[in-house]
Amino acid sequence: MPATRLLTAKEIENAKLPAGEAELVLRDGDGLELRLRPRNKQWRFRYSWNGGRAAIIICPFGETKAERAQSTKIARAAADQYRAWLRPPKDGSGTEPRDPREVLAAAAVERQREEEAERARIEAEETRAKAEREAEERAAAELTMDELFAQWDASHGVMLAPHWRAVRQSHWRCHVSPLVGRLKVSQADRAPLIKHYDRLKKAGKDATAKVALALVKQVVAWGADRALVDESHPLLHLRVPRANRIAGKRQSPDSFDAAKYLAKHGDGVIGEDAEDDKAGRALKLEEVVELLNKKLPASSQAETGKAIIRLMLATGIRASQAVALRWKWVLLDRRVIIFPAGTMKAGKTHHVHLSDYAAAQLAQMLEFKTGEFVFQAPRKANAHVRRDNVGTDISKRQLYKDASATDEEFAARVAKRMESRRCRKETDLYNMPFGKWTLYDLRRTAATLLMGLVAADWDVVQRILAHADPHGVTGRYVRFSAWDDRCKALDELGRALEACQRGEQPSADSTNVIGFARKTG
Repeated sequence: MPATRLLTAKEIENAKLPAGEAELVLRDGDGLELRLRPRNKQWRFRYSWNGGRAAIIICPFGETKAERAQSTKIARAAADQYRAWLRPPKDGSGTEPRDPREVLAAAAVERQREEEAERARIEAEETRAKAEREAEERAAAELTMDELFAQWDASHGVMLAPHWRAVRQSHWRCHVSPLVGRLKVSQADRAPLIKHYDRLKKAGKDATAKVALALVKQVVAWGADRALVDESHPLLHLRVPRANRIAGKRQSPDSFDAAKYLAKHGDGVIGEDAEDDKAGRALKLEEVVELLNKKLPASSQAETGKAIIRLMLATGIRASQAVALRWKWVLLDRRVIIFPAGTMKAGKTHHVHLSDYAAAQLAQMLEFKTGEFVFQAPRKANAHVRRDNVGTDISKRQLYKDASATDEEFAARVAKRMESRRCRKETDLYNMPFGKWTLYDLRRTAATLLMGLVAADWDVVQRILAHADPHGVTGRYVRFSAWDDRCKALDELGRALEACQRGEQPSADSTNVIGFARKTG
């Protein structure tokens, strides 16, 4: 029923529970009433629904004047809404009558759903913001590729021989840093590295191209082991692109002529299985005789360089090991050199037996001893001779006329060579019958002599050269395997080199072959 009289502001303001009364109800008309009790005062709405009576608590009455006025306003507005639900307009513009309790319950459920959705949105926003902050912090803290290399160099590189450490630093500085050095580790990609690899290959720098890629992979793998690089980083799977081996035109089946091939390379290539026109060879026995008996004695090359050449032929050690040899690694009385693991490519200690011939080269260097290095640099204190200087001393004493070159072109090459004061009088002293040779070829020569002249077992030669152990786990237990055979082989090689130095050509006859244990089965 419609409200006939609303409570006045004064009545509302003065509404109090009489002393001794348990309850006082003041009606504001049409179901809205103010209910006063000792412990609470509140507005409520009473109505009939489906033959029964129901009540809805709207809000507290309030203690102050302002609170009471505000609660009255809220209560009357709510009562109007409830009445609209109970008695929609009869003109059809409204809906069916609804129970305010059901409407309020549905509204409460919807409000709870909205609140939960809002909380979820806020939490998601906070999570996203947190993730962004953490990503920014990680990005700020993440190493660049140059910083990763610096840590690798300080931790792993410092254990390498100074020469090899300097080589790796140079490769990184020249071939990696300009491409990806400033990038964060997570941003580094293989594409620019592979493009640079192809450029180096095209320029004929195959070895540099391979070493640069291998160095990147090694540094990234080192970082992954220490949680500095993600384990899914694409550079962990970096590999040297597969090369397409294409025979030159002169080696194609239709155009190859064996007679012309021998005319170009000489009969000395018979029995040599190698790629056509590739750098690197082993000196023939007659060349070794000529080198040791005539060319080295006649050369003005420094005695340190000559001793390095002889030592490499007698031991098969690498040029980098020879030039950096230190006296504290040498036990002349025990006839052995012990190279520390940090000087070896495989990272393992390597023992080298010294034949009388090899020991004589080191004994000669005792006359020039001024520091810790066996082959002391002539003008720099506490430094060894440079490998490239020894190599240059060899290359500058060789000059060959290519079969395709004209006399004028060769004369121009000779004139250019004469501009250099170094080895000007010995321009072709080191020329060999079978062509150009380098410092690196001496190691190949030693291995070839061990196999062909001394008839050493291939496993023995591998151990002398400190190649990777082919026996895997078994090799870790057989620590002294083939040591005696290695000593015998190097002693026999030394005697053969002594013969070469006297101008004699040793042969692999029955008196010159050591009986090694051969594998069976």
